[in-house]
Amino acid sequence: MPTSRFKDYVIDDLLAWRRAGERGALVTLIGVDGSAPRPLGAQMAVRENGDFVGHLTGGCAEAAIVAEALAAMEEGANRRLRYG
Repeated sequence: MPTSRFKDYVIDDLLAWRRAGERGALVTLIGVDGSAPRPLGAQMAVRENGDFVGHLTGGCAEAAIVAEALAAMEEGANRRLRYG
């Protein structure tokens, strides 16, 4: 089962995964309409096994965000998504 940790700075984790030969995706909150639990620029790092650090929401969309990050890694392409 994938694990998660709340962190504000996720780059060190992402770099550690990469140094270990694992893939990872960096997810960044780039826009907010109305109120949001996390500020613009909040980030998540998603590991190829589904583990992640950081959060973009209060937890309601994290599973969908992880699934999209894993799919983007598989495709080798960036994505821009809107949740609401």
